[in-house]
Amino acid sequence: MVDFRGGEEISMKNDDLENNLKEGEQASSNVIEENRIESSEEGSDEVKAHGWCLLPKRTYDSIKQNEDESWREIDDQSLKQESPKGNTVLHVAALYGNDRCVERIVEIGGAELLRAKNRNGDTPLHVAARAGKISTLHKLVAPLLRNPNSEQAKEAILVTNNQGNTLFHEAFLNGHKDVMRILDSSPDFRNLVEENAFILKNKEGKSVLHLAFEKGYEDIVDDLLTRIIPLNEVLLDMEMRRRVRGEIMQNQGVRSPAIVAILKQNKGVLEKIINKKKEWIHVKDDIGRNALHYATFTGYLHGVEYLLQNCHTCNMERDKDGFFPLHLASAFGHTEVLKKLLAECPNPREIVDNNGRNIVHIAAIMGRFNVVRYILQDENDGFKDMINAKDYDGNTPLHLAASHSRPKVVQALTCMGHKGESSLP
Repeated sequence: MVDFRGGEEISMKNDDLENNLKEGEQASSNVIEENRIESSEEGSDEVKAHGWCLLPKRTYDSIKQNEDESWREIDDQSLKQESPKGNTVLHVAALYGNDRCVERIVEIGGAELLRAKNRNGDTPLHVAARAGKISTLHKLVAPLLRNPNSEQAKEAILVTNNQGNTLFHEAFLNGHKDVMRILDSSPDFRNLVEENAFILKNKEGKSVLHLAFEKGYEDIVDDLLTRIIPLNEVLLDMEMRRRVRGEIMQNQGVRSPAIVAILKQNKGVLEKIINKKKEWIHVKDDIGRNALHYATFTGYLHGVEYLLQNCHTCNMERDKDGFFPLHLASAFGHTEVLKKLLAECPNPREIVDNNGRNIVHIAAIMGRFNVVRYILQDENDGFKDMINAKDYDGNTPLHLAASHSRPKVVQALTCMGHKGESSLP
């Protein structure tokens, strides 16, 4: 069995205060459980969805609608109230971007409310970041900036929720790159975030730096590569070297920034990486594939050309199954990519996988008639030799095409065998 594993993109979108769950993650029963507690005051569907039974509906709606006098609804009693899902009135004000209420709550309740977590582990800062309420985030971090190096400030800024996300993870995951503007609040605050928060990994093994590459935020990527990554050079290079050596990582699903740029077909980000961190194109994933492997099996011709121009060895690197990029181009039927790779390959007959199979064997197994036709019609004698080559089990491409029920490929190879040349159209 030949296993050509490919990459998958997972869409992440969540605008709800209570549910910060990404596709594929295990939901906490506390997070998704419906809370049905009787209240003497009739609540809207939205109020019920949030499980809010203690804060009066009038106050909740006033905060939500950002009414001019909504902050006057907040008193000491309001600060003591907490929903069954653990949300405070500050969580609600943060969700709806009610800056005046946020100021009022922090003024009378103190900065410790900034560290209050709901059942999903979200603080008000997580909630505001996820909702893209940047001005509200400015209000929330303002009390922390009086002493950004204090333990209380570090705890509030670097705290993670049940998914292991900081507020910056949440902002990037939900498409709010403007969160970076809050770094302008204070030089000390910027240093704290850049030296600590940006390299923290969530439970999917992704740091904020990784998400910037994954989302294709070119302006942020340029700043990261120029200034922030050199700041964390030692830690990042240690991780990259482990991956280059093929060591098993704890979070095997995480791909290098170069691979992410290829999967997103983001030419700008790829060029920035090669110009400033060229060694990253050699970093492999958990199945041993580098950026060129990914460009090849996705058929990203520009990526293939650009990588070949900037790397003379990537074409000769195997994954854990022994597949070279040439094998993947053949397996997925990308003939234009195959041509580019063959032009840079000194002897394609030597390019065999762990089973001794060349690119024609692979095309035969996968039924890629277009690849077989290209090889048959090429006048290069070295290509022709691969047609009758045997793998380590003694199988020729014709044997494999027949055993995998590929009649069109069988016909083409049989025609070649009888006539000594291709009569294919």
